[in-house]
Amino acid sequence: MQTSAALTVGTVALLMLLVYEIPAGNTLLFVATCALFGFVWLFMLPFQIGLAFCVDPSGRVAGQLPAAQLLGSALGPLVASFTVHGEDVTPVPLVSAGFAIGTGLLLLIMRLGGATRPRDADRARGR
Repeated sequence: MQTSAALTVGTVALLMLLVYEIPAGNTLLFVATCALFGFVWLFMLPFQIGLAFCVDPSGRVAGQLPAAQLLGSALGPLVASFTVHGEDVTPVPLVSAGFAIGTGLLLLIMRLGGATRPRDADRARGR
């Protein structure tokens, strides 16, 4: 399976698991869904590392990818927990959307600002 196809299938599976609403009190189904989510998440990491090596053959990006995922999986729920009041969790998807929009804007600013990849900068310097 090609890298992009595997990541697309994994992303769709994660989205389907996130959208699925578990009935209240069904602990076994909740645990099974969490286990399946964790499996798919871990299954996607090797494909992401493969793409990181394509972007940066030196391996600097690939070495940072697992740490970035761990930081994101801890920081996201922490920030979202500040918006939860009592049992009302409706603002949590807005926090997730805010992170996604912020990432998109950051990528756009970097692209429009003329940010170069390290290997392009190295070539320009004659290394």
